[in-house]
Amino acid sequence: MRTPRLSLLALAALALVACGSSASFPSPQALERNPLFVYARESLLVQHLTDIEIAGKAATGSLTTYKQVATRAAQDAQAAMQSGWLGVFVPAADEVMGTALLLPGTLYFGPSFVMPPTPAPHIYLSNTVDPRDGAFPDETAVDLGPLLSPFGAMTLPLPTGTTVDGTLRTVVLYDETLKRLIGFAQLEKAQF
Repeated sequence: MRTPRLSLLALAALALVACGSSASFPSPQALERNPLFVYARESLLVQHLTDIEIAGKAATGSLTTYKQVATRAAQDAQAAMQSGWLGVFVPAADEVMGTALLLPGTLYFGPSFVMPPTPAPHIYLSNTVDPRDGAFPDETAVDLGPLLSPFGAMTLPLPTGTTVDGTLRTVVLYDETLKRLIGFAQLEKAQF
């Protein structure tokens, strides 16, 4: 049986954490501010509670209350996402997957984000639609700094003065040491 490469990638990333990787992970407070994380968590919670309710394995009163709270939190997260620019990562040189959400002042990565570890990955915002079409980093690229983890939800503050108006339309993952484009997400106005 063949194991998908991204599954192996995720296992390798978890092994790095277990071996004492120095990556910094978001605090619970940072995760609670990440609409992509909250939407995914609360949507899964509603589905799981519905499955429990259908199976008749818990008191329905408490399930109903929790489902209502989770549904409202998912709706609030979705409303926050609709005010931003959303993109899905696609591979350039390496396999990468996940979502990115650009809101005023902050770039978020969703909980499904994963890429292979590289020596010096950086996150850029760029006006370039497809960074594979020319030299990168280009003159419009804004370096947001190093990527702290090759997987999971992240909250990244934007440099002061960065305007979120649709002109910065691509999130780019680029390794500074290897001078290699890893992957990118083309941002579009979020619609649900």
